Formats: sequence, C-alpha cells, structure tokens
Amino acid sequence: MDGVISLGSTATRQEGSVCRSLVLWMDQRLILGGRQMDGPAFKMALKRLGHTQTSFARQYDLSVRTVQNWAKDGVPPFIGRFLEDYARRAIEPPGSRIWSDERSAAQDCEAAVDQLLRDVLLRATQAGWPKKIVLVAALRWVSDQFLARQ
Repeated sequence: MDGVISLGSTATRQEGSVCRSLVLWMDQRLILGGRQMDGPAFKMALKRLGHTQTSFARQYDLSVRTVQNWAKDGVPPFIGRFLEDYARRAIEPPGSRIWSDERSAAQDCEAAVDQLLRDVLLRATQAGWPKKIVLVAALRWVSDQFLARQ
C-alpha cells in the first residue's frame, strides 16, 4: 500500500456516522425559537450521543432524577441549545478512510474541522479581538504545534 494513507477503525467509523447523523437529526428535530425539546426527542438525542440517562447525569454532574424528568416531560431550552451546540462542534473522525496522498487527507480534515474553526473565530471576534489578530495567533499556534517535538 505504498503512497496510501489510512486511518481509523470500525469504532471511529461508527462514531463518525453517529456524529453526522446526530447533526442532521438535531437540525431536523431541535426546534429553536423558545420551544422545548420534548422527552422523546431528548431520549433519542441521548441515545445518539451514546448516553443513557444515568451516564448523561453522571458526566454533567446532574441528578439522575432531573434527567429522568427531562426524558419524561422535555428539557429546559438551555439543555436543547447545549445538545445542539455539542452536535455542531462534533468533529467527524476519519474512520477507515484511505487517501492516495496527504493533500486529500488534509482536505477531508479541513472539511471536518471547518465549522469548529469558524466558531472559534466568531467567538474571538465577538469577544473583541480583531479578526486579523485572531488569525495571526491561530497561525502561530499551528506553527508551534507543527514544529514542537513530541
């Protein structure tokens, strides 16, 4: 397999599929504009995130009873927004993709991290940092990472 770049495993391919389907599902099911995510939608979101009600409660330091109530009655709007934000920031893993060269691999990775990087830029500029300074800082950070000895 000279000149072929391969990454991943069955597990990461499945996680990538879950990330893609969760983002699509959240786009379709999560209704914004002040309306709540209902109990069945919340249960489905937990399942797609790989959580049970108990594991979600433990990971986010919530009472299990609270999460059970959300699964029955629906979640407060901020939890729906949290789940939407989580889905939007998910980076699809490479799975078992095979690339013929590094450029193809880099293009796929760029597509996978594009929204997250756009969000970072937006948040930094909303916080008052000039866009040019944010981009220069990002380039310096990337250069440092590239040159760092592991």
